[in-house]
Amino acid sequence: MDGTVERARLHDLTPLRVLEVVTSKRKGSEALVVHEDGQTAQAWFWWYQAKVGELVVCQEPAVRDGTLHIGDENRRGVVDRVPRDIMDTYRRAGSGTDGMHGDRPASDPLQ
Repeated sequence: MDGTVERARLHDLTPLRVLEVVTSKRKGSEALVVHEDGQTAQAWFWWYQAKVGELVVCQEPAVRDGTLHIGDENRRGVVDRVPRDIMDTYRRAGSGTDGMHGDRPASDPLQ
């Protein structure tokens, strides 16, 4: 997972972890997400059905009315994702600084 986050940063993409899916519609979904700095926000994913627990890598969100908008009516903003089962495996593999996680703290909000 660390490699995914690092590649996202290199390409000016934003990693977000989906904490809760609020609503899901044909044109997208609304979810509560956490950013790597630990802040939570409501997000609308255009043309993407977010799933609880996954890490999504997306283009820089626009903020409208206090909600992050990933993509727009004409394009999907999600570039890549790490499914929840992979995220769960990553968390179970260890915590703290055991080499696999580099120097990321066990309280990493994206885990």
